[in-house]
Amino acid sequence: MARRKNTFRVRAAAVLAAVAAKTIGARPRPGEVWLAMVPLREDPEQRLRHYCVVLETGSGAARVAQITSKDKDGRRDHIRIPNHGWDEFSGRSHWVEIGREPRVVPYRRFLKFRPQGPCPDAVWSELQARRPATVRSVAAAGAAGAPLLKRILRKYRG
Repeated sequence: MARRKNTFRVRAAAVLAAVAAKTIGARPRPGEVWLAMVPLREDPEQRLRHYCVVLETGSGAARVAQITSKDKDGRRDHIRIPNHGWDEFSGRSHWVEIGREPRVVPYRRFLKFRPQGPCPDAVWSELQARRPATVRSVAAAGAAGAPLLKRILRKYRG
């Protein structure tokens, strides 16, 4: 009887944790593959359900690279992404956008409470190396601007 109570408690705790994660919303992290309602490039007001690789996260939204199963071989703006680790069942080939401006997806538009899996290492390295200059420069400017801000504040503090 005691064993039965423990099993019930473990299962109940797992269900409550899953419900809490869905309610609170686990935040995507860079390098993860998620399913989300991704805005279209032609009309950002319209969204389609796509897998995507999270490139960076921020306050209220994440920047993502869309994954598609439409054949993009021979295109310079897409690379093939292996299914291993995030899509073990479809049997379809996939391609991810690369070198294009990331799409912004609010956290509420992510459709699951956990990622599909990790982005394969080789693809993640390629995504990082070929990020658009505007995104890289914004991140670099934020990091480089911190010492400048400190100097300005020190100078005008008193």
